[in-house]
Amino acid sequence: MSNIYLIADESYTILIAVKAVDEKEAKNYFVKEIVEVDDEFVEYLTEFTYPSLFGNFYQDHIGPFYNMFNPEEFEERLEQMAMDDRKEYISSWIIKNTTEFFKDAPELGDEYLRQLRKSNEENKFAGDFSKEFIEKTAKIAIQNDFYYGKLNIIKLDLENEPVQIIKK
Repeated sequence: MSNIYLIADESYTILIAVKAVDEKEAKNYFVKEIVEVDDEFVEYLTEFTYPSLFGNFYQDHIGPFYNMFNPEEFEERLEQMAMDDRKEYISSWIIKNTTEFFKDAPELGDEYLRQLRKSNEENKFAGDFSKEFIEKTAKIAIQNDFYYGKLNIIKLDLENEPVQIIKK
């Protein structure tokens, strides 16, 4: 039997109502719909800038590679490295972080890294990703509470009452 669910981002700035059997199916509908209507979220997934999904890969165990006060500069620990060593170090962490993020879908990680290499060669800041990549990556990002934060999924129950109060 289907139910009506309200799904909201962490701050309740986006609210979607869906008809679904359970919360998992409701979340899947949310992902499919959100990649169709939220261009900024799709840019978050496909751009190689900060802040974006790429920003989660452009770091090591200490933190981001860019200087927080001047994103055009590297952090001091990287400034001290020779240019070739720094490139190799950053590249190895990007691959490690990408592989970890896409551990359950390595083909998506491969596509991400291919598009990153291509964008570097063409001096572009966004990848040309497949629709399938965007939908599957959106699902992973949302499951990890990226971009929208923790989703609020509320099952509406109007069976016995004509009103249901929903509090943040």
